Amino acid sequence: MGRPGVRGYTTRQYSESDLDFCLATEKDFGQVQSLYNQEADYIPSVYHSWLRERNRMVILAKRQGQLIGLCSSHIVDDGQSAQMEDIKVAASERSKGTAQLMYKHVIELVRTKYPEVKKQSFVTYPKLNRGFCVLGKQSEISLHVPSINVPTLISEVISNMKKRGDECYEQIPLQPDDVRSIFLNRTVIDTLLPGGRVIQNAAVFKPLESNLDILLK
Repeated sequence: MGRPGVRGYTTRQYSESDLDFCLATEKDFGQVQSLYNQEADYIPSVYHSWLRERNRMVILAKRQGQLIGLCSSHIVDDGQSAQMEDIKVAASERSKGTAQLMYKHVIELVRTKYPEVKKQSFVTYPKLNRGFCVLGKQSEISLHVPSINVPTLISEVISNMKKRGDECYEQIPLQPDDVRSIFLNRTVIDTLLPGGRVIQNAAVFKPLESNLDILLK
């Protein structure tokens, strides 16, 4: 029993009949932008490329025609793994079970369209305001800067490292054939890749021919 004089409130939970699920299209971009309008997020910048990606589905959840949620599933590792990315729910619609219903719908869709999938995982990205996290003996620093300033920023970092006498190696741009020969090389896989896996943008996948498109983005 609650405390005397204190009234309890419960948020109504949505059922599957309350929401409509559909595959995203170019025409939905305006609503997708509105979904992310108040928060710094990368999804609007990759939305169009996601729609063109092989073996990726972008699913939208709508209520009465209004977009209230988005989720992406990317099939990797020769069709053996499904990676769930960015389950996003509008702020006004949270705590109503929307994310759970989206996840359930995506799982069912993956099982129907890609029955060979054996493993499902979530891909989560570090928030920009969380500073850095240590990865072994290295560190990953999250920076939020206009993309046009990235080359200048990298040059300044390298210049400062050289001035301090820190060990620094010049960047070597890799061509598509270089990526293929390096990441499909058994010696590289066994000695350099953690657990024989490639980690890119928080996604973990096997160094396979079918995954090279991810590295070549």
